[in-house]
Amino acid sequence: MLHEIWKWLQFNFLFGLICLAADLVVSLPLLLTKSLRERFLRSAYEIETISAITLVIAIVVVGLYNHFGASGT
Repeated sequence: MLHEIWKWLQFNFLFGLICLAADLVVSLPLLLTKSLRERFLRSAYEIETISAITLVIAIVVVGLYNHFGASGT
């Protein structure tokens, strides 16, 4: 039982880490680079919208990998 709890905690930690990394890869260049930041501020998008879309895509990709890739063992 402890082994199953450890596997569950390990998967959730990695899942959260992957989602955070995907969000940072998309969001940080928009905030740190001056030319991208100026272009982003002129656009109609908000950073929250872009971050939410990135997180949804990361969740779907990890879920698909978990369903098709990891379950084959």
